[in-house]
Amino acid sequence: MNSRRSFLKGILAAGVAPYLGGCLLRRGEAVSFAMFNDVHEHLDYFAKLAAHGGDACDFAVFAGDILNDVRADGSMERLLVEPMSGVSRRFGAPVHFVRGNHETRGPEAGGLWRSLGYAEPVYYSAKTLGGVRFVFLDTCESRPNEQLAREGRANFDEYLGAEKAWLEREIASGAWREAHARIAFMHIPPPVRNVDRTSSDRVPVLRSTRVKAVLALQDALLSAGTTAVFAGHIHMGSFDMPTDERPYPVIVGGGSRVDPVYPTEPLLTRCNIVRGEFVVRQISLDGSIRRERRFTI
Repeated sequence: MNSRRSFLKGILAAGVAPYLGGCLLRRGEAVSFAMFNDVHEHLDYFAKLAAHGGDACDFAVFAGDILNDVRADGSMERLLVEPMSGVSRRFGAPVHFVRGNHETRGPEAGGLWRSLGYAEPVYYSAKTLGGVRFVFLDTCESRPNEQLAREGRANFDEYLGAEKAWLEREIASGAWREAHARIAFMHIPPPVRNVDRTSSDRVPVLRSTRVKAVLALQDALLSAGTTAVFAGHIHMGSFDMPTDERPYPVIVGGGSRVDPVYPTEPLLTRCNIVRGEFVVRQISLDGSIRRERRFTI
């Protein structure tokens, strides 16, 4: 119990501590992070992917759908909190949780924030590391708000309105405007068109265009000098390049196999940011690099 409390305290402190998990941040020089997403309770994926993840990093992100739903059987400790603690030890860094649509489901979904040690039921936040501003956003549920209301669940419209207002204040702040890079994490990505099996073999898929939270948050990010968005949800890793409508890349992580039609697979996404550029690699369970690209900031 003491180790769990210490770990959760570390999560809460991660946004303000200049020294994280043994990694002394080099302001203006380099920042690195690792992202896991859409594991859907396959606990063995964490150790297998982390084993190929390289050196320690400044933080890790669990970018949603780590659970299938939030149950009342005490499984969240084993399926979410313990894996976060294990990844934290592996990389010597704090772990940030980004809520996925599956973490909004289940009989105990409304109390997830308490189990994670949060002070209030809010799943969005921001912090600056090494001159880079990071925002951790909550795209909520992927199903219509009306359906959720009929099921007696939370009213996401009200929550989303508060989150969008917070994001608009954030991108108007000096912390955002003065950063040399601005990175957003969200579970459900903005509309993506080039989900791919490899860097050269692209499958034309257009997903996530009707999710109200995604569209509302993207409206704020489009004209905010955003450097990149990292997301999951689709279970197919890709680097979706900037377009005329969206001037930043969307990096989509992999995920556990749920669709026999598309080549989904769990991936570890590693990113190293230095002034003027960032490099992203996506690594499979067997340690092979599925895709790697250098982006100019």
